[in-house]
Amino acid sequence: MSRSIKPGAAMAAVLVAVLAAGIAVAGPSGAHGDDKAEWRAKGDGAAVTATDARWAAMMIPHHLDGIAFARMAQEKALTPGVREVAAQSEADQRAELPYLRKVAAARGLEPMPPEEPLMRFNEQQMATLKSLTGTAFDRYWLDVFSAHHMSAIMMTDVAMAATKNGLVRRLEHRIHSGQLRQVDAMNDLRVRVPVPAQ
Repeated sequence: MSRSIKPGAAMAAVLVAVLAAGIAVAGPSGAHGDDKAEWRAKGDGAAVTATDARWAAMMIPHHLDGIAFARMAQEKALTPGVREVAAQSEADQRAELPYLRKVAAARGLEPMPPEEPLMRFNEQQMATLKSLTGTAFDRYWLDVFSAHHMSAIMMTDVAMAATKNGLVRRLEHRIHSGQLRQVDAMNDLRVRVPVPAQ
């Protein structure tokens, strides 16, 4: 499978640089199952650091946006496989949200919405998706959602480099590996989506 970044992901690389700078200032198996212990400021061998908490606080609204994108694909997509990827992504992100909230809360942080330019960019993408139908929707959704996943992967990689807490590391690994698998699936799907008639 190819892991090349499709159109739209170049913008994600620019946007994630802003998010990563914010972090620095401060299917999959992972943080579920046996890891349902209470999260504390200290636990599992190391403290939940300010960087861990800031990553989680920024990832919460990112996941919520991802769920909204996934819900739209489940309602509108035509190409076989697109709805399935969207449904799996929604399920994964819903399962991860409680753990992200616990990591953020370990340092007293609330969810941190994106900066205004990024928020407007997300709103523009959502508006475009609402206006599209058929395979035009499918192609644009795959571009947008794979870029959205790549930004989460890059944010997580930045945070993972400094993480010492084992529970946080497993959550980061779950998000990284799960979303990378879905990027692979979306790249494969995109080559099968017919180009819309002009």
